[in-house]
Amino acid sequence: MTSPADLAAHIDALLEAPGFPDACHNGLQLAGDGPVRRLATAASACLTSCAAAVAADCQALLCHHGLIFAGVQRIDDPLRRRLAILLAADCALLAYHLPLDAHPQWGNNALIAQQLGAEIISGIGTWQGRSIGIMAGLPEPLSVAALAEQCQTLFDHPVLHCPGDRDEPIKTMAIVSGSGASCLAEVRRAGCQVLITGEVHEQHWHEARELGCHILACGHHATENQAIHRLGATVAQHFGITHVTIPGDNPL
Repeated sequence: MTSPADLAAHIDALLEAPGFPDACHNGLQLAGDGPVRRLATAASACLTSCAAAVAADCQALLCHHGLIFAGVQRIDDPLRRRLAILLAADCALLAYHLPLDAHPQWGNNALIAQQLGAEIISGIGTWQGRSIGIMAGLPEPLSVAALAEQCQTLFDHPVLHCPGDRDEPIKTMAIVSGSGASCLAEVRRAGCQVLITGEVHEQHWHEARELGCHILACGHHATENQAIHRLGATVAQHFGITHVTIPGDNPL
C-alpha cells in the first residue's frame, strides 16, 4: 500500500526538492492516515481543487501552489475551509513550488521548452542562488510575433507582448513561468532576446523596451498548469495507483 509519506519521499527524490530555497514548504503539507489509492493533481490548492479531489475519492492532492508559505502566521477563513475539506476526508496534501519550476526534466519551464521545440542551454533566473528558469535555443529563428502566436496556442491564453525595441529574429529565449519578469535584466545580460513568463507588472513594460528584451506574458496559471499533471501521472504509474486531473479555470 502507498502512503502519503511514500509519495512525498518519491517526489522529493525525483525533483531534488530537499534543501531547495523557497517561500513554500515543499513536500507533504498535510499528512493522511490511510493508504493512497487515487492521487489528484491541481495547479493550486484552492477550495475548488480541494473539494474536487475529495469528490473524486482521492486520498492525496498534489499541487504546485500549496497552502504553507512563508509568512503564514494564522489559519484565516479561506485556509480554514480548505483544510476542513481535506481533514474531513483524510485527504493528504503535497506541494512542490520552485523545485517543480526549476527541474530540467519534470519542471514547468522544461515542459514549455519541449512543447515549443526549443533546446535547453542552461539554467537562468536566479533566486537565492538557484536557477528557477531555463535558457533555451530555437532550432530556427522566429519573429517575436510568430513566437507569441505559438505561445497563445500552447497555453490557450492571450499573450501580452511587452516589446523590447529590437526587431530581430528570435533565436535565444528565457522561460521563467509564473512571476518571472523580475529576472528580466539577468535574462538580457545572458543574451536572451525574449522572456516567456506568466505575468508582468507596470514597470516591466518600460524595462522591456529600455533593456531591449521582449516579454511574452502568457498567464501565471496557464504557464504552470501542465507540469504538475504530468508529474502526477508518472508518480501514479510508479506506484500503480489512479491519477485524477483537476483542471483549473484561473484566467490570470
